[in-house]
Amino acid sequence: RTDARIAWDQIPHWTHQKEYQTPDLKAIIQEIVNLPEWEEGDDICIFWHDHDDHTTHEIETYRNAYPYFTDPLLAPLLTIHWLEDPLMESYTIGGDSYFPLGPGRRGCETFMVKEEFELRWIDLNLKTWLSLAHVRASIYLCGAPGEPIGDYLSYSLDENWPWRWPGQTYRVRFKMTPYILKPGTVYILVVSQIPLIAEWPDEWQYDAGDATYPRGHRVAKEGSGEPWDQYLDDDHIFTIFGYPPAPLPPPEPPVRNWTILDIKQAITATGFRICVITNVPCHLYLMWTNQEPNKHKIVGLRRGDLALRETRYCFTSWHKNEQEEAGDTLTHTFYKEPWPICETRWFTFKGDVETLWTASAGPIFKKHRPAPPITKYFYSDAHPEETSVDGRTAHLFWDGLTWPELRAAPGNEADDEGDNLLMRVYGSSTRDKFY
Repeated sequence: RTDARIAWDQIPHWTHQKEYQTPDLKAIIQEIVNLPEWEEGDDICIFWHDHDDHTTHEIETYRNAYPYFTDPLLAPLLTIHWLEDPLMESYTIGGDSYFPLGPGRRGCETFMVKEEFELRWIDLNLKTWLSLAHVRASIYLCGAPGEPIGDYLSYSLDENWPWRWPGQTYRVRFKMTPYILKPGTVYILVVSQIPLIAEWPDEWQYDAGDATYPRGHRVAKEGSGEPWDQYLDDDHIFTIFGYPPAPLPPPEPPVRNWTILDIKQAITATGFRICVITNVPCHLYLMWTNQEPNKHKIVGLRRGDLALRETRYCFTSWHKNEQEEAGDTLTHTFYKEPWPICETRWFTFKGDVETLWTASAGPIFKKHRPAPPITKYFYSDAHPEETSVDGRTAHLFWDGLTWPELRAAPGNEADDEGDNLLMRVYGSSTRDKFY
């Protein structure tokens, strides 16, 4: 496919039964032939858009293309088959009536498209009485019976004021804001002139007779408050051009390179719970061993020098454990139980994305399983079963002799008369030692 254009201004006025050489067409054909996917014998389809009421559909009108040499005998035969535009019904030239545009006067045309395509340009058959065609065009959804509804879907840009000879009919192309037209939907094209040129209104040509657009008919409006006038047997002369919608780009391939963003751990009764966070959804496997990986060097090339410089680690007697979560996830949980006390393990991670293994791998982790903490209880006495005292005062009852009886003399204090014994015992950290 090529977007090359032929410089029509360099070609003399078109006439019947006359042959013209078109060097620009040669360049277009050569560009197509040079495409890598083109093979000899393939058809070449050319979309030929005519302008200014000149037609290439007339019988005995010729165009020769010389892709290789200037001698026609040495050039391959180029056969052009003219095809109808599949996007829109074509109209018939021959209408001799015009609708004058101006302030408050808008011409409209309802239409439908045959298939979905992207609107880019609109050609209008206009007669202008100035050197510039000051016309604006807009596309709306069409309501019943034939009025624009809602906001405009597409509109002509300000750059569309081509210079023309006054008083002549021209097919003027207007560049529109892109919009995807859908089949089965009725649209309405509204054409108006800017108010500054009220004295010299442009005129929009229409064809009286059977309507040729699907669901199409001419509509006109006089002033902002007037009703819309319907002309069911007329068609304004216009053509819509565009591109088929560009195919949707293929979906982005899934990111198959993953990396570890964070790693968390928690001690369990018999081992560890390890949780890994990755940057993209994937499915991880924990590869571990209780034997220290072998570290060695391999030959690497740097600046033309081969030497043992690339470090590699090799696992031996390794085991593989799959994550607890199903499918591809961002969080990956592993329970490593049982894990003997005081055993050191080395582990790393490998994974797949959408069941396809990736080249990504995690670093090598080293983890030691410590002994659980020891609980020790402390008492005020090392042998509480023998000397369980806490310094409190205890009263003991005495059934023996009283102090006066023991001394064989009267007591000197009031307590000497009784038979109670007050004893305070203090314990120490040494067995059988009291004070």
